Amino acid sequence: MRIFVILLGLLLACQVAMAGEDGFAGNEEEIFRGLTSGGMKTRGLTRGLNLGSSQKRGVKVVVDGPVGQEYKTVNLDEKERLNHVNLKIEFDYDSSSIRPDSYRLLNELGNALKREGLSNKKVVINGHTDSDGSEAYNYELSLARARSVRDYIARNCSVDNSRLSIAGYGEMLPVKPNNNSVNKQINRRVEIQVKISDN
Repeated sequence: MRIFVILLGLLLACQVAMAGEDGFAGNEEEIFRGLTSGGMKTRGLTRGLNLGSSQKRGVKVVVDGPVGQEYKTVNLDEKERLNHVNLKIEFDYDSSSIRPDSYRLLNELGNALKREGLSNKKVVINGHTDSDGSEAYNYELSLARARSVRDYIARNCSVDNSRLSIAGYGEMLPVKPNNNSVNKQINRRVEIQVKISDN
């Protein structure tokens, strides 16, 4: 029995390591673990920051405010371990339409958000783009993609819309350099983060 428990532990550790290699969660268990135990090993939000000695940086984001879209600054800390996951949600090029092959992953997200330990938590859906297009356009596109994910989860997964807020980071926080099509596809991502406060 003891050997079985050890092998099971090693198997789970390998699954987490494989998910963390590229920084993306691929199933309900990885999503749940990332949102409840300090985040995935690779935090997409900070990998592109080059923070230097200050270890903090203010980054502009666009959010849905009370009277429409508004820009605000959020402070990111390189050493901060937020409960978050990156998801490979695929969108049509230059569009916020979710590709049908991403529905399975979104359903896994919805299931994770309904599990004990997360069912009473609010989350932020952060949209990210590559560097193609203008900075202003990419802010709009990243927010629209986050909105599409929020709307899908609320409509199809029975997650209360009041638990889901959105933000668009545009091209500001790449995971990889935007120097080829493979890296650009990686940078077009959605990050789910447990909300710390209502601020």
